[in-house]
Amino acid sequence: MNRTLTRLLPHARPVTPERIAVETNGLPEQSSQFLPRGDIQIVRRLDGSLPAVYVDLSLLTRPFSTSP
Repeated sequence: MNRTLTRLLPHARPVTPERIAVETNGLPEQSSQFLPRGDIQIVRRLDGSLPAVYVDLSLLTRPFSTSP
């Protein structure tokens, strides 16, 4: 139980986002690294004219990087 609570604690603490400009088309590429490997085909149709977005990458990837 202690281990479960310790893993949940970072999600309960308020965090001040540290937003940085990220190329919109880069987000799907970065997110695809968290997909399971195997017989998966990823088809990308990206619009090169999309503007950058401001995100906190650590908060954006946190749900994918939390180990069981």
